[in-house]
Amino acid sequence: MAEARLAVAFQFQVNDEGEINVYLDRRILVDIYRSTKRVLSRKIFKSRNAFIQSVFPATGVSWCILFLVFGAMQVLGETTDTVHVIQDKIPQLHRLDPVTRTLLVSLISTTLLWLVWSLFLRLLLKALLTYKGWMWSPHGFVHHHAVTCIGFRA
Repeated sequence: MAEARLAVAFQFQVNDEGEINVYLDRRILVDIYRSTKRVLSRKIFKSRNAFIQSVFPATGVSWCILFLVFGAMQVLGETTDTVHVIQDKIPQLHRLDPVTRTLLVSLISTTLLWLVWSLFLRLLLKALLTYKGWMWSPHGFVHHHAVTCIGFRA
């Protein structure tokens, strides 16, 4: 029972006069803070790792390159249909200054395109790696699935 009494960080007591006495144990509150911080850092690390694993074929560097390309296209005046669709769907963009509007539209369109591309690459990689028809093909015959897989590896 002594250990349970030591683990209580917050205690209160009501006197006969109606006064409320509150006791806070600083050492236990610090321990609670440290354990909460440790758990949150682990959860953040796990969620970051899960995100990186979920978009495996596409990397953050590819997103940065795509963002630079979209930004350069916007600055040079070469816009795509997705840019016009995004500008039409968000009416508040017309009130922003042109530089901010260009960056925001590039950011949104780049992120959408990057996510679609990463999902496409994941599905393609999964389909290519699960193909096992080459084991039952006759000797000397190369199936078009195998040629596609070799073409993507090269």
